[in-house]
Amino acid sequence: MKTFERILLKLVLFHLVILIVVQTVFQNLTWFDYVNKLIQYEGVSGLEEQTKMGVFDQLIPPEK
Repeated sequence: MKTFERILLKLVLFHLVILIVVQTVFQNLTWFDYVNKLIQYEGVSGLEEQTKMGVFDQLIPPEK
């Protein structure tokens, strides 16, 4: 039982180290936004400001 607990502890620590390393790498990547296909498909990769539509400022005529 002691060897099993030692192996389990090593696996948990190894998993924790891998988790921290991967999270740090993905958090600090600036080029990841430009190569991610989902961002390109959704169309949010551009940083240009677009004109706003005045949807909420329009007056809606009352129905008869």
